Amino acid sequence: MSGKTERDEVRGYMLELGCPVERIAVEMAQRFGARPRLAWRYALGWTQVQLAHRYNRSNPGESVSAERVSECENWPASRARPSLRYLMGLARAYGNGCGPAKLTDLEDLQAMPERDRELLMTGPMIPTVPRQPIMELVQPLDAPRPVNSPRVSTTARSQQARSYRRRWSAGAPSGSGASSASGTQVAR
Repeated sequence: MSGKTERDEVRGYMLELGCPVERIAVEMAQRFGARPRLAWRYALGWTQVQLAHRYNRSNPGESVSAERVSECENWPASRARPSLRYLMGLARAYGNGCGPAKLTDLEDLQAMPERDRELLMTGPMIPTVPRQPIMELVQPLDAPRPVNSPRVSTTARSQQARSYRRRWSAGAPSGSGASSASGTQVAR
């Protein structure tokens, strides 16, 4: 079983059990050794391209690319240190109770400049909510409303999770990385 397929299966089972995104992110970090920023993306089933779109939509006036997302996910192994502003914007894009401090771990804190670490650990750093509800801003450009959305009923969540589980059991792709415009699969 490929890594993505296994992650999709774990996410599907946890959604079926009613686990919140934050709990799924913790499981992704533990089970797959993912850094916190990557674990949250895995927990939501987003590609780097989808995350870049959501980041840009939920942070008007700012722009990140999928390449920047990748660099920041891999820091401190990469040279692209995510700024506090980026972490706040990322938390806004992820929603679901995510905050900048939840996107860092000990390795990040050790490599961070002291001032940034102090601000991250002592300041509230609660992402500001744009004028529109955040779920409206972070909806994918090419995917259905996430099953953890408050506007999706418990029955619909269970049905979608069972549908995912059936497709994964049958070996079919989940479609979370598919682009509706091009029909191509994005593997990140």
